[in-house]
Amino acid sequence: MLRIFTGLLAMFLALSAAPGLAVSFEPKTFVQLVDEADQIFIGTATAALPRKRAEGGIATDVSFTNLQVLKGDNAATAINLMMLGGAVGGETFELKGMPKFQIGITYIVFSQGNGTTIFPVVGGDQGMFQVKPDVLSGGSMVYNSRGMTIANPSVLQAVSFQAPAPVPLTVFLQAVRDRLP
Repeated sequence: MLRIFTGLLAMFLALSAAPGLAVSFEPKTFVQLVDEADQIFIGTATAALPRKRAEGGIATDVSFTNLQVLKGDNAATAINLMMLGGAVGGETFELKGMPKFQIGITYIVFSQGNGTTIFPVVGGDQGMFQVKPDVLSGGSMVYNSRGMTIANPSVLQAVSFQAPAPVPLTVFLQAVRDRLP
């Protein structure tokens, strides 16, 4: 697996000088998000630590705490996702279109291939959802990766919503659990 990541890293480093280098992700349905994820969890992004890799290039480890694991190692007390890119010293490596986690935000993450891919989230930002408190209900609501109402038709169908809307966390989690084996 390390060879796969090293090969991908070398390829992206070689291409990093190419103008307009960008990352895009294949569209995913809700079913694909759940089925393709190695791990699904709710956690708060608490740190982003960029580092130089021994193999070359820069990676950033994003740490999540306050976990609730729905799929994968449910004994974990913290999860670190390794993503290609970051800044160390005066050196910066960034791919346009690469989603970013914001420190202090709680996310639902559909993770796949951590440590072996350039961005270990199924479908890029399609597999990351923000969780925010709802002052009216006293509960929490789920939004897309940018904190906007969910508009993905497949996700809305899975949670039985007709129009773009924030989704109650309990409803979203039940849709995930309904899809798990």
